[in-house]
Amino acid sequence: MTESHDTGDVIEVRVIEPSDDCNLYTYEPHRQRFRFAGVHQAAEPAPVDRALIVDALSGTDIDIPVLLMSHRAILPGCIVRARPIALLRLKDGNDEDRYVVAEPIADSASSSARTVADLAPEKRLALDKFVKTSLDGQIHPTVIWEDGALAMAFVHDVKRAGKLVRAKSAKQNVPAVAWKPLGYRAAGARRAADIDPHTDSEYAYHQLPYRFQHYVDEYLAPDERILFAINRPAMKSALQHDWLKRGKTIQAGILFLTDQQVVLVTEIIPPDQSSIRYGYIIHAGVPERIGSVNVLPTGSNVCLDITWHSATGIEHTLWEFPCEARGELQAAAELLCGWQPRVDDRRLRRAYGAQPVEIELRDPSANDPAAIIPLT
Repeated sequence: MTESHDTGDVIEVRVIEPSDDCNLYTYEPHRQRFRFAGVHQAAEPAPVDRALIVDALSGTDIDIPVLLMSHRAILPGCIVRARPIALLRLKDGNDEDRYVVAEPIADSASSSARTVADLAPEKRLALDKFVKTSLDGQIHPTVIWEDGALAMAFVHDVKRAGKLVRAKSAKQNVPAVAWKPLGYRAAGARRAADIDPHTDSEYAYHQLPYRFQHYVDEYLAPDERILFAINRPAMKSALQHDWLKRGKTIQAGILFLTDQQVVLVTEIIPPDQSSIRYGYIIHAGVPERIGSVNVLPTGSNVCLDITWHSATGIEHTLWEFPCEARGELQAAAELLCGWQPRVDDRRLRRAYGAQPVEIELRDPSANDPAAIIPLT
């Protein structure tokens, strides 16, 4: 059988009801063969297979009924590439149903028709009789045949309407972001602590450059709450130097303290004249792992020195800020100290996912000593 490579309007359909009895098969992928599974018995013979159009992106069926004029009955569930040749409009007063008439491209005995005029008269009569009495159990007094171009336009309109409905539904189902305030508050405005659901740092989100708003949106979880935030402009480092002993440039960033993590967001390089955002770097840790936190002077800058404890050891991080941020860093350090464990601390702390247990695989019946060595 030769495969058709038609460049015109083509649809993919899934057969849901064959026109006549046909064999059923199951595919065995490990053996790459088909196995006979039974016979599908049609309720009564019909001149067409009934099918639904398949969405090429999602692979799901679209509620567009298709009458597939195949030479032989096609087994249910089979995907068929077909060419629409007509649009049937069944009118009964103010009610109207539409069906796409198509022919399989791979069926050389049936794929010669391109328009309604190419259909044999006996096929049209048989299809007229079938659609008037057999599709929904009602008798439709009027059957209107339209050209295949109108059939494709109908398919495109239904697909477009479905995409708009899905997009609207997805937009409505987006979970609310707990840390993002809906309104805007001017800088320095007084916060009503008892009735305001957001912190001062959360309101400061709208004062960030747009690219940083994008970074924060992309990284923070929807259910996080921002407890404290410090802006860091691009600055010269007092700890990192180039080969000429000059301080390296540290890119702009933001230090966030949330109820779930401590995170420093720094951009890789600032945007150029084309306003292209080149991304950001994340330095983050969970506050339950903090062993100590201090604000240390480092030349012309100040550093937030955090010690992290875990089962694998201890790590120190030094995040540099300009001297003007000393007061904000002290306030942030006081908040972070609240996560440090106390002596004989029995407070409930966050549980981390356990590492999977590595089971030692060995063959106790092996004679070779090398085969008894555990496999990891």
